[in-house]
Amino acid sequence: MESPVIVALGLTFTSLILWYMGDLSKKAQTQKVSLKSGLMVGFIQGIAVIPGISRSGSTIVMGRLAGLSPEEAFRFSFMISIPAISGATFLEILNMFKIGEVTLPSYWWLGAILAFFLGLFSLILLRKFVISGRWKIFSVYCALLAFLMISGHIMR
Repeated sequence: MESPVIVALGLTFTSLILWYMGDLSKKAQTQKVSLKSGLMVGFIQGIAVIPGISRSGSTIVMGRLAGLSPEEAFRFSFMISIPAISGATFLEILNMFKIGEVTLPSYWWLGAILAFFLGLFSLILLRKFVISGRWKIFSVYCALLAFLMISGHIMR
């Protein structure tokens, strides 16, 4: 988690799968989620715990590879994120109580409200990109970020 090289490699992997997705998204597919596609997407979500690998990007790409339509792949990726994010939140709350950090800043609720609405806006934007197939923009962004991280690491 603390190695910039590992994060850069994860970003490079993300960049490559998103670039590939840009070509794949032109192919029309309409299959619904099945046990096989669900297991494939779930497997890649487990791999996406590696820093730099986009959970949503990799699960949507795997959904598309499994034959799901862009809309279905996006929906399923979002739905399977709920237990993962809820579980991580629960573990963080337990950890806060364990180490005695239960005091919150006075305006914590403002941060929570802003995070909710910015997250919702981001999901709407991501959905538009997924359905329109404009993945290569994110691919270039990830590749550039990986390059900058490796360059910064080498220069140190």
